[in-house]
Amino acid sequence: MYKPLVSIVIPFYDLGLFIKETILSVLNQSYQNFEIIIINDGSTEEESVTILEQIKVLDSRIKIYDQQNQGPCSAKNYGVEKASGTIVGFLDSDNCFLPEYIDKSVFAIENEGVDWFFGGLVYFGEKSGEKAQILKCREEIFINSPIDNCFFIRKSVFNEIGGFDDHLNRLGLEDWELIIRLITKRKSYKNISDPMFKYRVRSNSRSANEAKEFQRKIKSYVYEKHSDAFIEYYSNLVFENLKLKDSFEFKVGRILRRILRKK
Repeated sequence: MYKPLVSIVIPFYDLGLFIKETILSVLNQSYQNFEIIIINDGSTEEESVTILEQIKVLDSRIKIYDQQNQGPCSAKNYGVEKASGTIVGFLDSDNCFLPEYIDKSVFAIENEGVDWFFGGLVYFGEKSGEKAQILKCREEIFINSPIDNCFFIRKSVFNEIGGFDDHLNRLGLEDWELIIRLITKRKSYKNISDPMFKYRVRSNSRSANEAKEFQRKIKSYVYEKHSDAFIEYYSNLVFENLKLKDSFEFKVGRILRRILRKK
């Protein structure tokens, strides 16, 4: 039975405290035909660099590449460049896969023919609970980013759409911008609401700090870059809302609300 090689790309910068747990979550997958590509994005902590060297000997499928510090977009793009697999999965260096994530991703992409795949998540660290990552409609993608960057994609599709935007290296939410391109370019996807990975919540994480600090700048850049699609999708939402307001159900509901307010 054909089992395609899957490349797991992990950008790394001074997170030696968590990386072993992250790597073990990949090594313990039910699907075993994979390689792990860690891009050391110019780590400065001596302890983190030492831990990387220790990790390298855990398994022959682990490959580590160094680059000067540029940011997560460049690190992940470099990781895909080094990837030998036909399917690429992205995993942050403080998060963890649940045991069947690669298996279900390969099945969706290879057997069901979709271009990319993602699942739900379970929080750990400073937060608990689950999140079913669901994209209700294509228009929703411009409202916020309902999908975390832990997803799987055909390498050919990733390269076709141009990878992560290096302009967002120091800003954040690069996964949101890339997923906008996947949606607007009509790349097929499948998602399941069941948790497929563990998302570590840290108050001092890059995503928690940089994305909040630069959120207005990020959104301005993304909306300008995708202005045509944004106008089209926003117009669709407005039109659907206007149709709803003209519907019989909406008018009945409005009358009932007035009656109830008078009681």
